[in-house]
Parts: sequence; structure tokens; C-alpha cells
Amino acid sequence: ESARKSLSSLNPSPDVLSILSFGGYTLGGLFAVEYEDSPIGPYKEVAVLSALVAKDFSIGAWASHIFVDSNDAAVYGKKFWGLPATVAPIHFHSENKIEMKQEMQSSQKKNDLQLFSISNDMVKVDGWNNSGNNYQEGNSLLRMLDVSLPSFSGCLPDKSDGGPSTPLLRYPLSIIGPRKVSMSEAGDVICDCDGLLQEILQGGKALFSINVNDVRLKAGESTVISS
Repeated sequence: ESARKSLSSLNPSPDVLSILSFGGYTLGGLFAVEYEDSPIGPYKEVAVLSALVAKDFSIGAWASHIFVDSNDAAVYGKKFWGLPATVAPIHFHSENKIEMKQEMQSSQKKNDLQLFSISNDMVKVDGWNNSGNNYQEGNSLLRMLDVSLPSFSGCLPDKSDGGPSTPLLRYPLSIIGPRKVSMSEAGDVICDCDGLLQEILQGGKALFSINVNDVRLKAGESTVISS
């Protein structure tokens, strides 16, 4: 339900995009990246992927909210990929201060988990860059990895009348040659925000966390799907 609200708030109608769901649930997540280098310089990004959607025979992710800590990243993200980017301070910290649960074994460290604290004007991620429990490092096969994740974007509202000012777009996001891949238990999300963002973040259930280190991300050219 929250995924449907996230789509309607950004103006695509049900005949433009369909939400893929099972038992009333769709697939989404939080996507956090620290770009050490890019054409516009280093910056951080946290995206709220609120739904898995489909158009004709194409399937992709839909990001309802994207936070970046660079004005240029917001401008070019909207211009070339139709992304709903908002500029806000983003802080990544390596430590996580979540307390251990009593039933957990004493040898199991809770600081492997990530804690997202998201408000309307700031994002903080604790437990950043932890390796998790299972990982591979220095694997030549990982360095050969090149995976494309299709995404939909666009339909950004016009500030003057609220109508759509950009077409529906589709673009590939490629993950190329990671050095390390790890998986861990999902952490917690603390939401100090109002409206739609709060509904999305509190309406789902976190399953797991995938951490990828030292990787190239490449956003391909966007294609107009529907104007």
C-alpha cells in the first residue's frame, strides 16, 4: 500500500507503471553509496527504493526519495535521469551503537548491523563499511562481475502546478568489478520524518543487508518510456 502511495505521489498513473507484489508486499530497500570519485567529484547518496515496478515487459526499481549531499549531484540527477534528488547532509559512521539483544550469543557482534536514521533534512548511517559475517575478498571472479540493475525514474512534479514535468524514464545501473561482497542481518531504520516517507520506511520489513566495497557504479543513458 505504501508503495502505491509513493508512485501516485510522483504522478505515474496505474496504466503507466504497475507495482509487482505478492501477498500485498512489494520489494524495496535502502540504497546507500559513498562515491569516492565521479565526474562531479565525491559525494554521498541514500535512495529509498519503495517498489518493484513493471512497464510492458520491463521490470525495475522505483526510487521515491533520493538524498545527496552535493548540489551538482541533485541537478544532474534530475536533468539526465529524472531522479527525485534532494540535497541534505549525509553522515556515514563506522560504528553502530545498537545494543545487543539478550538472546544473542555473546560472541556475535551487533556492530555488524547498520542503523539508518532518516529525517526530512538529514541522513545518518551507523555501521558503515562493516564486512558482515560472510564475504569474499580479492576474488578474481568478483572483479569480472558486471551486473545491470534496471530502474525507472522521471515523472517529477512541476513546482508550479504539481503536474508531471518530466517523462517516464528507464535506465540501467551497472555494478562492475567489486573487491568485496558481504551479507549480514538487516539493521534498524529510525524515521524522524512526516508524510509519505515515514509511511514507506515504517511500512516494510527488513530482511538482510548486502554490502559491496570498492566497486564501480555506472548509470547508463536514460530512455523515454512514456511522455
